[in-house]
Amino acid sequence: MGRRFARKIEEGKNESKLVKEGYKSEIVKFKIEDPTGIDLTDEVINAPKAILVFSYHPKEVSPELIKNVEAKVNAQKGAVIYGVSTDQTTFKTIKNAMMDGTAIKTIARSNPFVLVLEKGKIVDKQPAKYYVD
Repeated sequence: MGRRFARKIEEGKNESKLVKEGYKSEIVKFKIEDPTGIDLTDEVINAPKAILVFSYHPKEVSPELIKNVEAKVNAQKGAVIYGVSTDQTTFKTIKNAMMDGTAIKTIARSNPFVLVLEKGKIVDKQPAKYYVD
């Protein structure tokens, strides 16, 4: 009733060959450092809760918006909080951290942008102007 198929496996025919190198996402540059160069990435990813405020063009953000978003994140108790930008003096009341500008733009779709992580998993992300409302 049914047909039987015989398969023959040829020795030496299981080679892999790279046809075309794929696109590498800029997220490989996800490395957060304090202003002195100490890597904070593991602390952020492993924290029960981490709130990151990103700014890829800090000089283009109103000081009032920065102040309001800092007040909102500082009200979150028990969270690891960092302001991540390309300038180590962007944030006044939260710890400043540094990241490659291209990586920040990959993560942050607006300037500034708030990202909330729980044990490394993104649980909230939104433009800072909506976060403070």
